[in-house]
Amino acid sequence: MTIQRLMSIEKALLEIDSRYKFDLPFNDAIKLNKLLGDVGSITNYFFEIQSEYAEKYGDYDKLKEYHEKLMEEEIEYNRDEAILFISKVYNLVEDNEFKEMVDNLGILR
Repeated sequence: MTIQRLMSIEKALLEIDSRYKFDLPFNDAIKLNKLLGDVGSITNYFFEIQSEYAEKYGDYDKLKEYHEKLMEEEIEYNRDEAILFISKVYNLVEDNEFKEMVDNLGILR
């Protein structure tokens, strides 16, 4: 999985958090919180490491190359739990705007 794919998963989870957190059973709210923590720690590190790189080298062109390298690299993350959770919410809600967003992100394909 690439970081870009993981960011799509994070976007869907953040939408669920924003729209449905209080409608979810408490156990699902706990699961959502855990998933957001797991995914968020990886995406936050993605931005932190680029910031550190920029501070260390101070070269925009090198930073751009480094960013592209990170975007293309495969990362290890078991996405199954997050995909199943997003799918569960997708199937439960009547919110077409949310469903369209998830469909456009291509998460459930």
